[in-house]
Amino acid sequence: MNIKIIIYSVLIFLIAVSCDDNLETLPLGKEIMKPSSRLVLIDTFSIDMSTVILDSIPTSGTNLLLTGIYNDNNLGKIVAKSFFQVGFPRYSVKEQEYFDSISLIITYSGYSYGDTTISQKLTVRKLSEKPLLKDQNYFYNTSSLDYEQNPVGEITFYPRPSSGEKIAISLDRSFGQEIFDFVYEAEDDEFKKNEFNDFLKGFVLVPDELNGNSIIGYTVNDTSLCIKIYTHTIEAEEVTHEMLLPVTNTQLQFNQINCDWSNNIVFNNHNQRNAIPSSTTENMTFINAGLGVFTKMTFPTLPAMVEFENCVLVRAVLYYKPAFGANMDLPNAGDFSLYQTEKYNNLDALLINADGTAIRPVLSIDELYNEKTWYSFDITDHMIYELSDHYIDPGAGLSVTFSSSVVANSVDQLLVGGPGNKLTEPRLELLFLFYDLQ
Repeated sequence: MNIKIIIYSVLIFLIAVSCDDNLETLPLGKEIMKPSSRLVLIDTFSIDMSTVILDSIPTSGTNLLLTGIYNDNNLGKIVAKSFFQVGFPRYSVKEQEYFDSISLIITYSGYSYGDTTISQKLTVRKLSEKPLLKDQNYFYNTSSLDYEQNPVGEITFYPRPSSGEKIAISLDRSFGQEIFDFVYEAEDDEFKKNEFNDFLKGFVLVPDELNGNSIIGYTVNDTSLCIKIYTHTIEAEEVTHEMLLPVTNTQLQFNQINCDWSNNIVFNNHNQRNAIPSSTTENMTFINAGLGVFTKMTFPTLPAMVEFENCVLVRAVLYYKPAFGANMDLPNAGDFSLYQTEKYNNLDALLINADGTAIRPVLSIDELYNEKTWYSFDITDHMIYELSDHYIDPGAGLSVTFSSSVVANSVDQLLVGGPGNKLTEPRLELLFLFYDLQ
């Protein structure tokens, strides 16, 4: 192992250590350190990298509806569908009120991923089973419910996700008349009102997989996601009315997000316990929010550090870089988290700061050459703890993933550079103080 040695003057060293809270273990005040004490930077650790795909991730109750398709050149076709229910209207049907039409209203949240200049087609299908959690706490990206194959409505449009506009999807008129009749008959029947979600179990928004190349987010609340029934009464003249069926049971609304791995020989038939080495994915790894994909790093030469004597760790930084070919519209640094991960690839413990907040990376961008664009985690406290008992589990590692809020609300992705290319491979830097006592 090559070691870069940086020797500072005693004055510079004392300034440096006086500013660091992690040096309680130094023998200052007990014995005198010789002038030969030195700071040593080690950054030549070998790093094994792999991609892990979680068996499932929770996607229910996020107050965000995701739907669309995205054809990813590396992973395959990503398809997002969203399941939800609407409730009984807060509306009194009038005498001599007549049904006119019905629409599903959805409202842009501002989120999108992919090419929104291509038109997209969505179909609205009725659920044939009610969403029930049963023995689980959540619905997941792998969850599904039975639904009717014949749509009750559809729309083809060019997405405008940043507009915040509402989209009205016209639904089948006979279907609307059926709902109107149920509401009219249940007006004075509390039991029938309570049976509304047995009558109308819910909906799923399904993208046409032959149209579009983007996944769009829509807001979930009782005015942004609802069914509107348009009616009229005949009084002195015709008067129009709107009956609103708001989204309900929002904790049961969920997004199904899956990927067609059939043309991806490496990722097809994946299993969470079997990490996919970067050597089989062109020396890069993947992080994808909605699919539950993360990058795992292990450090096979790190256990040798426990053999060092008369030294203290001053600083530890983990760097990872976008791979060549990665979308340079890079995710925000605050969107990432770092987890301890054991050999079975479970995300065991979130790395946190002393104040209990999650450790977030810093993003540095080289706008000129892009050679020094990287994310960096300060993992000093974690590494001090790991080295404190003089044992490092060679099967354990650190995993970079999107934070839990991003995972549940997006399909954002980052391609990470792996070993084999000096410009994009990750790096672990450990700065030690080696001291000699008089």
